[in-house]
Amino acid sequence: MPIPIRTSLVALALLSAAACTDPPARGATQASSASAASSTTGSGGSRGAAPDAGSDQEAGAPEGLRALFIGNSYTYVNDLPGHVNEMAATARLPPTIDVASVTAGGATFADQWNGAEAQPAIAKGDDTHVVLQAQSVEPVFAPEGFHQYGSLLANAATAAGAKPVLYETWARKAGDPVYIEAWSGGSPDAMQDGLSAAYEKLANDTGASVAPVGEAWRIAWTQHPEIELYQPDGSHPTPSGTYLAACVFYIVLTGHSLAAASAPPPDVSPADASTLREIATEVTSAK
Repeated sequence: MPIPIRTSLVALALLSAAACTDPPARGATQASSASAASSTTGSGGSRGAAPDAGSDQEAGAPEGLRALFIGNSYTYVNDLPGHVNEMAATARLPPTIDVASVTAGGATFADQWNGAEAQPAIAKGDDTHVVLQAQSVEPVFAPEGFHQYGSLLANAATAAGAKPVLYETWARKAGDPVYIEAWSGGSPDAMQDGLSAAYEKLANDTGASVAPVGEAWRIAWTQHPEIELYQPDGSHPTPSGTYLAACVFYIVLTGHSLAAASAPPPDVSPADASTLREIATEVTSAK
């Protein structure tokens, strides 16, 4: 029998509190503008496919994008919005990407919808894109609440004139205690299957796009286990994990492949950065 939404959200909040070892919650924050590329994300439910190489100079490209990130520690640890902003600034191609965020540690979609900041931030209508990130296991632990409140947030973004973009997150690291729970699927691959399916369904039902960060992580942990994406807690991202997420977002938001000129953070090696850029291009090109 399905877990009632209210009961599941309370349990999810307790799970989040137990797992959250990251910095204190941050409210709506602003980052500076940057320089990136052209064209917005694809149609509802699509994965924001990477363009042909010749499209980087596409005529009529927008000069500036504004992305509002709504989420929790998977957004604010290592400052994902700031990385997207900086990535655009060093790409030497238009458009700019201004970023802002509304974040709180462990927040679910229900927490954001019922909180004081997310709805007013969306309703301002200042943004071309609104990025929505749920609590890390919410889509598989509390799927009804995830879909209900995710739909409310996505529809609010559309009503405000922005494109909703769903931040598909990643499974917990192999060996995490969460895998004793039946709802987890028992393995990273099974959990990722559930997370990806939930975000895709929400995208299809709301006209949102998906930034397939979780699927990019799956490729990385399968094909390049030498690149450590996880912090010791087996949940939050290392700088390499955040860099991979930022690469995916850059491609999805702009429609461009990521130029090598877009410098990685100093704690990600050039070789690893190149591999992660290739993974981001691969996953966003998948149909």
